[in-house]
Amino acid sequence: MPIRPNAGEKPAHYTQRQIANLLALETGISFAASERLLSNLTAQIRVYLKRGQIVGLPKFGRLQATHRNSHPGRNPNTGAAIFISARYNVRFRAYKALRDRL
Repeated sequence: MPIRPNAGEKPAHYTQRQIANLLALETGISFAASERLLSNLTAQIRVYLKRGQIVGLPKFGRLQATHRNSHPGRNPNTGAAIFISARYNVRFRAYKALRDRL
């Protein structure tokens, strides 16, 4: 059974289970079904990002995998020079509809 959060309680971030819980409360589907739905959604987003495609979520924003080249850097604790390897990052750009609501 989904648990409704206390009024005024706003965590700094939401876990996948908390989002699934809220989804179950708002839609009336079971918690297990909402967990599967959220898990499948994130898995599909991951597949498209790995293919190099842009994932657009209507009225929310878009996600895009971007490549960062390797480059020299510094260890902030010791100041020693280090090498930062190449990697992919995910960038999020909010759509105007979302920006206007914030």
